[in-house]
Amino acid sequence: MTLYHREIKEAISIANDVYDKYKNIIKKPLNFRADGFVIHILYSEGIQLDSHPFSSDICGLFYVDEYEKTIVYNSNQPSERRNFTLGHELGHYFIHSEMQSQFSDRTKDLVDNSIKPFEIQANVFASYILLPKYVLEWMLSSQYSFYRIKKVVKISKEALFWRLVNHFIEVYNFSSKEAILITEEYRQYSIKKIKNEAHHINAQVFKLTHSNKHSIVENLMSSNIDLSYGNDEEIRKPKKKSMRSVIDIIKSELFS
Repeated sequence: MTLYHREIKEAISIANDVYDKYKNIIKKPLNFRADGFVIHILYSEGIQLDSHPFSSDICGLFYVDEYEKTIVYNSNQPSERRNFTLGHELGHYFIHSEMQSQFSDRTKDLVDNSIKPFEIQANVFASYILLPKYVLEWMLSSQYSFYRIKKVVKISKEALFWRLVNHFIEVYNFSSKEAILITEEYRQYSIKKIKNEAHHINAQVFKLTHSNKHSIVENLMSSNIDLSYGNDEEIRKPKKKSMRSVIDIIKSELFS
């Protein structure tokens, strides 16, 4: 059993419940945009949204006081990272707000899965809200390329990569290694399509069924696929910057 297995299942379950609550807004799953869905949830829950150009590596804040519920995101972030930040802070709201009234999240909290359970749960929640299972399955069944999903949904390639890995683990009961393998082959075929070297629909993901999954994985394991992208620690664990007190940063940048 993986570390924090129970916590991860809990986060997925809560994300699915939130999706079910607000899914009626999704009229065309093939045109789904993460930012629109997240903003709809945020305002439906009565959460105020603010931004601030943090000069530090703070990505976002969530806090509840006697006046309102508020999420603050770093306006210096690119839109794809901002979307994940909003999803992450919503995860704190739906999963943790009864236990803690304030969260401040740095870059490492959104990408490092060796951190405390609260942050892992918020990351898992964000990935399932930014790209719900129903929407992802529609896009795969419509043979969208890896980069077309990224472009339509407005999600980073790193977030999409790990969302797909988790999808294949959940749906096909693959090991992490097997899920990374099939995701990476799909990503590489999508790159080849961009370069006109091959068509992305030749990727094994579009041939995958529960009955042939073992033979597909065996064939991929013997094909010498470069897995350096999925195993790159820099994708998940960027170098830590020098730490200052989060409270000091908030005071100096929000209230000065």
